[in-house]
Amino acid sequence: MRRVAVLCLTTMLLLACGSAFAGETLTYANWQFQETGRAEFIDKFVALFEKENPGVKVEKVSVPYSSYNDALATQFEARGGPDVLFVQDLALIPWIERGYLAELDSLIDLGRYKDSFPVQQQSAVRRDKTYGVIYEGFPYAGLSYNKKLFAEAGVEVPTTPDEFIAASDKIFEKTGKPGLIHPTDLSNASYIMQGGMIVIHGFGGKIVDDAGNFTVNKPEFVAGVDFQRRIYELKSTPSGIQFGVQRQQFLAGDAGMVMDGSYWPAIVKLNNAELYENLGVAKLPFPNPATPFETNWFAVGANSKKKELAAKFVEFMLRPEIADEWAVTGSIPGLAYTYKAVTETYPWFKIYEDASPFGLVRPVTGHEADTNEINRMIADSIASAMSGQQSAQNAMDNLQKELEARFGRK
Repeated sequence: MRRVAVLCLTTMLLLACGSAFAGETLTYANWQFQETGRAEFIDKFVALFEKENPGVKVEKVSVPYSSYNDALATQFEARGGPDVLFVQDLALIPWIERGYLAELDSLIDLGRYKDSFPVQQQSAVRRDKTYGVIYEGFPYAGLSYNKKLFAEAGVEVPTTPDEFIAASDKIFEKTGKPGLIHPTDLSNASYIMQGGMIVIHGFGGKIVDDAGNFTVNKPEFVAGVDFQRRIYELKSTPSGIQFGVQRQQFLAGDAGMVMDGSYWPAIVKLNNAELYENLGVAKLPFPNPATPFETNWFAVGANSKKKELAAKFVEFMLRPEIADEWAVTGSIPGLAYTYKAVTETYPWFKIYEDASPFGLVRPVTGHEADTNEINRMIADSIASAMSGQQSAQNAMDNLQKELEARFGRK
């Protein structure tokens, strides 16, 4: 009888506690909570984690993409910050070096996942310690276009830079709607770099060569910057308008083209089924197949007092059924096994898959810890050329000198 009583009491305690972490709140930071179409499916995974861990609550830390790194860095510097977080590739190494991220080797048996990690996983290893888990990896290699507006304007899918400009102008002329949406808000360095490097890489430009020497004033880089100026001057492109506002135009079916990552067609599908039925995805209309390649990572905050719970959340997200659903819903694979799920679901993903081998990672080779500052300098110089304050060549010649003076030559 006494044994039965003990068993009953144990059962009641387990039900009351729910889990070893019952009563705890886990803070989870991700800029994607603010992105139309993505927040909803992330909420689904959060709810499932809470269901599997009764008594645990996940508090969303929602910060816009453009201010995410600065906002979280401020929290980390004040010995705070989220428990678990999504990390942009440009922030990964600087945040490791500044001690913002916890080492994961003692929290997660990473050996269990070694066959699931792509080669880029090595980027999170510093001094034989691992500080992040790769979760998304994708090239900005697709030209998404509205087939309905293309038909109304009587234009074909462009395959050259000049055809690209002509198609944008003709769509605007025939329909009165923007032919091309593109980051043209010169005050937003993040988006100027995103849009700018799609174009600049497409012309063959690179920030540094293989040895880490700056090459921003080389002819290929300058040609890409000058093409950015041409886009900015188009009447068929909304100049100075926030890119988020422009994206809403496209989602409403009121714009012809946009160059974006593999997540974009999936966002269209989540937001506008009719537009998705009329959505085409083509190769970028530039001479070089190179494209920016972005990675995003899960990490645990170094200042967190709930590292074990945060690691439990990361392992939850690594489950094949969870990771596959994330990858398919967002059309962004990252872990090795998720690529198959995405390509089987979306035939248009082949455009991105084919471009992946030519993808150039965004951290600047040999200057990874200074990438954010370098990108700000590049964005300012691109903006100066786009607005006509300087010619593309002068802007890049001046930038080359500034970069070498500030960061040296290899």
